[in-house]
Amino acid sequence: MKPERKREVIELVRRSPVAKKETLTELSLVPSTYYRWQRRYRCEGEAGLVDRRPQPSTIWNRLRPEEEKTTLNVALREPDHSPREIACWISDNEGFAISESSV
Repeated sequence: MKPERKREVIELVRRSPVAKKETLTELSLVPSTYYRWQRRYRCEGEAGLVDRRPQPSTIWNRLRPEEEKTTLNVALREPDHSPREIACWISDNEGFAISESSV
């Protein structure tokens, strides 16, 4: 949806004589989406209503570069250990958890 249309929806819901929940239901809009738009519009203006794509850094289970480097160094240093043993050692000694499949 274009930013202009989102702003119109925010204004429509704000000025509606009926409850916000009813208006949002009529518009087939989830309340959490409306309130997210409203918060962004209040904080950033029209620019806050532009659609955003998720950034790779927002993926919660991706290893950070320093964790990847640590894992690779440990695996190369201990070639006789299984991925499970390496994952356990890293979890115990390096301050982050990693699965054996990631090793």
